Amino acid sequence: MTDRRAVLGTACLEEHHPVVYDSFVLDKRDDFVAYATFKLGSLDDAREVVNEAFFKLYLRWDEALASENTAAYGWKILHDGVVDTLRKRDRRALPRRPE
Repeated sequence: MTDRRAVLGTACLEEHHPVVYDSFVLDKRDDFVAYATFKLGSLDDAREVVNEAFFKLYLRWDEALASENTAAYGWKILHDGVVDTLRKRDRRALPRRPE
């Protein structure tokens, strides 16, 4: 496994960071929204989760680039966001105990 920073050079990564990230988002957005919509059953909820996932990915972009598979890294963040949303729904749907 080769560290991409060592191959590309840190300056190169920092200089092209926004372009590479934007390209990734453009490439993956439709697939991410489709997956989240399928899992959540709501396009609005899916868009919200996808936007949050891309924001988290942006904050960890250098780590994602250094990972073995940048796309898998992004999918994992999205999956975790979908699961969190479903858990929140489940908690809200639980009946309250009578007091």
